Amino acid sequence: MTQTAIVLHTIMTIATLIRLAKQTEVLNKAQYYLVPIIQSINCIRISNEQQQMNRYKTSIDYNSLHLKLKIEDKFERLTWGIKYGPFVTNLGTITYGFIVN
Repeated sequence: MTQTAIVLHTIMTIATLIRLAKQTEVLNKAQYYLVPIIQSINCIRISNEQQQMNRYKTSIDYNSLHLKLKIEDKFERLTWGIKYGPFVTNLGTITYGFIVN
């Protein structure tokens, strides 16, 4: 009876940890989609009247620039920083390697 309870508890714990590791993987997979998003944000505006006159006077769109810098910071954190995800205090983020160890 005791052995059955231990085996059942172990299986439930491993299943829960695998779900949490999958969540960590999905959260950190966003770094692959952020590069084209960062490149597509245009921070420079050219007004239509000046385009017709062939004189280009540009201005900076500060809202777009702020958004681009925020997404770039997120990309840097996902690429080189610690992993996002469920966190165990002393052991770190729950990943598949965490489960194996």
